[in-house]
Amino acid sequence: MSNLADILNKPATDFNFPPPLPVGGYHCVVAGLPEQIESSEKKTPGFKFTLKPIAILEDVDADELEKLGGLEGKTIPHTMWISQDAGKQETTVAMLREFLEHCGIDPEGKSVMGMIDEVPNAEVVVFMKHEPLRGRDGFRAVVAKTAPVSQE
Repeated sequence: MSNLADILNKPATDFNFPPPLPVGGYHCVVAGLPEQIESSEKKTPGFKFTLKPIAILEDVDADELEKLGGLEGKTIPHTMWISQDAGKQETTVAMLREFLEHCGIDPEGKSVMGMIDEVPNAEVVVFMKHEPLRGRDGFRAVVAKTAPVSQE
């Protein structure tokens, strides 16, 4: 691992924002347990899942992905917020439960935390979309929706 001085003494023009993953579907594996996080503005609690793509679906531009170096070393963050607003809380927890079900976890007889405990190494399909960056030009890839891995 490089030390910070070595990194920061490189030419500034060597550092650029990486292009986003192409839009489309990715077959992923959940890497470990999610990180418990809190939003900076409203202090909303949430979970940040790290997904490792292992394959692409046919709607992903394979040539564009190859220009980015393929899937090797790529991760996809998937953040799920839990609203503290009583009117929205049930919906946000239901969205989290749905994601966990898409990971193949059966909710019967389990709490949501019990389901989360089972998520490491689960497989799920995520569909990526591009959305504009805030405060500068460009786009970022974000999870638009998830689905279970088909059992064909």
